[in-house]
Amino acid sequence: MLSRNSDTNDNQVLIKNTNIQGSPTGLGVTGGYNISIAGGSADGNIVDVIADSEYGEANLVINKFVSGGLIGSVGTADRVGNTNNNQVTLTNTRGNGKLEINGYVAGGANFATGIGDASGNKVFINPPQTGENYLIDIKEYVLGGLVGTAGTGKTNKNLVSIQNSHVTQYITGGYNQGAGQVSASENEVYLKDVSLYDSGVVHGRFVVGGLLSNSEGTGDAYKNKVVLEKSKFTGEYIAGGLDWYGKNVTLTHNTVSVTGGSVVGRVAGARSFSGSDANFNSVYVQGAEIKAGGEYKGHVLGAANQSGGNALNNYVQVRDSKVEGYVAGGFIEHFEGGFYSGVLS
Repeated sequence: MLSRNSDTNDNQVLIKNTNIQGSPTGLGVTGGYNISIAGGSADGNIVDVIADSEYGEANLVINKFVSGGLIGSVGTADRVGNTNNNQVTLTNTRGNGKLEINGYVAGGANFATGIGDASGNKVFINPPQTGENYLIDIKEYVLGGLVGTAGTGKTNKNLVSIQNSHVTQYITGGYNQGAGQVSASENEVYLKDVSLYDSGVVHGRFVVGGLLSNSEGTGDAYKNKVVLEKSKFTGEYIAGGLDWYGKNVTLTHNTVSVTGGSVVGRVAGARSFSGSDANFNSVYVQGAEIKAGGEYKGHVLGAANQSGGNALNNYVQVRDSKVEGYVAGGFIEHFEGGFYSGVLS
């Protein structure tokens, strides 16, 4: 029997006032789930999860993940398939009672071996404003698009928008763990009244627009945008573009804006661990507290570089705020060659 590509595209799922236990193997809610070894995509799927007053005040629980499009850990190096243009929306319109997701939330997640993108996905977590009562509680992470460690592809133009919620681990627009020619660019993350907060700094907690994390990945993280409004964050980084040990990465024109709220950790327009240049990035802080905690001393940086690249033509603006660490337009943390410059205001 010949193998052929098989797609799970353009499906719709509506979950209303329903508890979902999930499968013993870890499956939760997804619009399109593809584990075809030969190849195939999970594109254009829509998932809506709604909790309203008809359910009452008890907590509503989805015990596993929620994903618009999902490709599992299948395939070989020549497999081709995308998780593009999916959408997930979580809504809780009740004044009391949380909507709990005991796993991650993703627009499009591509864990396959081979070639495939996770781009153009959208995640909306938009309950009404109810002060400190966080109506939606995500026990793991939220991301727009993901390419896993066995893949090669793009995680571009994803959108994550969250209001009045709590997220335990991290939030990122485009997360690219792949090797080869990859990118995590033009992603957007908007957070309003969102909490990623515990008593101490937590390793592995971050908010990033576009993230490259494979030492064998070559590509770009540019024009990513992160906006926090009246939110609380304790962790490692808030950054527009970030590379963890990639190579020859382009980190330019990334933007971070923090208005109100508090950050315990580090804020950077772009951050490079690989020695790649981080130029023309910007940070804006208005009426916020940037605090020290653990090894992360409450710094605000237009761009930071650890391994010898440049940090040039970056911009930082801080107004009516409190910063417990230092402020720098461009900063090279461990000098092995390279130059820095920036503008402060």
